[in-house]
Amino acid sequence: MKVMTCLVWVSIAMCMWGCASIPAPPEVQPARSSAERSSSMRPSQPAARDGVARNSPPRYVERLPENTRAFIQRQEQTADMLKRELMTAYTSFRYGDVVAKARTIVVRPELPRDVRVQAAILAGASEYLLGNRSEAEAWFRRAHLLDPGVRPNRSMFPDDIVRLYTVAIGGNPERNHVQGNR
Repeated sequence: MKVMTCLVWVSIAMCMWGCASIPAPPEVQPARSSAERSSSMRPSQPAARDGVARNSPPRYVERLPENTRAFIQRQEQTADMLKRELMTAYTSFRYGDVVAKARTIVVRPELPRDVRVQAAILAGASEYLLGNRSEAEAWFRRAHLLDPGVRPNRSMFPDDIVRLYTVAIGGNPERNHVQGNR
């Protein structure tokens, strides 16, 4: 029973990420009409709707979008919460907390890229304000690697931090090309 449960979860996960189209075990597959049973289609090819065959996962996977939407919504809520925590720590002058949180955020690929970029920029600014210029440059390079188009916003960060970001990514600090966050 445990093996069967494990196979079901693996097949669901693989279908969610488009890795494979694995038919469900017999006890998980929905009941099919006699026309579907008599058809010569393989289980991975769903029955045609309105006379048009479709290339999609088996019918038992049709329930997944609702689960997937709930998962994405939880991820978005987590991302928003992390953004708020970072900004609260930064604006409360708790720069050590910003750096600690950023260390855990930037290594989580499941989080949206903009959250990871913002964490890296805030950590770089925090390191600079703590007097760690080399660490700040390293954070700014990491932010640039995550998204080369994003720059520290001049309305939020002092000019020294914006210039340091430009120098860290190999730019010319004299050029006035620094843009706001996207």
